[in-house]
Amino acid sequence: MNFLREVWIQRVAANPQDPKLYQEFADWLEANGDRDRAQFIRLQLQCLASKSSPTESFRANSEADLFFERHGHQWYRPLLESFGYEPEELTVQGTNKWSRRLPDGTIQRQLGGSSIEMEFCQRNAPYQSIGRVTFENGMVNRAVVHLPLSRPNFRFDKSLVLEPIRDVLFSLGKEDLPGLWQRVSNPRLNQIESLTLCLDAPALDHACQIATEIISDPNCVSIRQFSLIAGGFGIEEIDIAPLRALSKANISRRLQSVSLSSIDPTGLKSLCEYASFTWSELYLDGSFGPDSPGYLIKTGLPSHLQTLMLRSFGCEEEQMLSDRGVRFLCDGNWQKLTRLDLIRQGLSAESTQLLASAPFTSQLQHLDLSQNHQLVRDDIELRNLYALSEALDPGRLKSLDLSKSGLFEVPSFLTARFGDRVKL
Repeated sequence: MNFLREVWIQRVAANPQDPKLYQEFADWLEANGDRDRAQFIRLQLQCLASKSSPTESFRANSEADLFFERHGHQWYRPLLESFGYEPEELTVQGTNKWSRRLPDGTIQRQLGGSSIEMEFCQRNAPYQSIGRVTFENGMVNRAVVHLPLSRPNFRFDKSLVLEPIRDVLFSLGKEDLPGLWQRVSNPRLNQIESLTLCLDAPALDHACQIATEIISDPNCVSIRQFSLIAGGFGIEEIDIAPLRALSKANISRRLQSVSLSSIDPTGLKSLCEYASFTWSELYLDGSFGPDSPGYLIKTGLPSHLQTLMLRSFGCEEEQMLSDRGVRFLCDGNWQKLTRLDLIRQGLSAESTQLLASAPFTSQLQHLDLSQNHQLVRDDIELRNLYALSEALDPGRLKSLDLSKSGLFEVPSFLTARFGDRVKL
């Protein structure tokens, strides 16, 4: 039966949006002696089905929460052990509680019904989270694990047998041990679709070493969303090792969305130097030079990207894209680009003029030029903004963010063309 259950877990992980499959799994669980879990899956499915009726939704959520409070420990305790924790040493609490005022005036608090998130803390540090799991449709779809490779008993491959986990966040730091990921590696890692690696800023070099091992795992082939986040947010730059690994490893082949923080021009060049990408979304935080768009163009991304965000944390001109960088950007043939965010990039009115002439501007649905304080300083530069507004399609544009760009009020020509879609 364990083998058949593992097959069901894989089927659910591969088809997370199919409620009929969850119902069939619940029927199988009940037929094979796990009536409690079968009932919880059905209850959470009812929560989703009843959202259109507030009364029915509240009843379904309450029933699901009460059932989880009685039986939930049966399901998250084995997960804690697979994460390398000793359950007796932890406190467990729901983090997404909601409340409703009853007719008699009392407040009834619940765990969350259709989505229940459980947070784990050490008993001697009850306010310091070391992990979380999220139940949806009666199954765990997301796991957050702090310092996973600091515990010799960490076996994430076992976690994937227990639940259809698809979304994973690992917080990495100096306590994590190099080389332990090889023991964790397993073909079942191919059920993960979203991976986030958070790097501890004080131990950034060490965390980058661990991250490189994970990124290089040949079994991580099904990931669609990948994030590499450094706690320093630009104070320290990510080492080039994990970026090079990302450009070469299997993990990059099927990615759709990539987020990288604390990246600098050297790291961006290392990422793009010998790679070709087909990503549709790219979010970059860090410091950028004018040559940065050129690195992206060489990878072939202009043929695929729908979203591009460049947000600078630097204060010096050489740490920003600047107008020269926008000129390089506008030279690219961004065929599918619908969202462009150039935040805090030291842009002036020259950039609005360049964007007004760019062929991709008319297809944009979202344009964010916020925190470019010198973008509009006088009436002459306002003309360039007018030209940009004329290049944007009012039938497509959903938002234009010009906050902290030198404007004190929305110009009338922007209001006339885009209404309340302009943010200032």
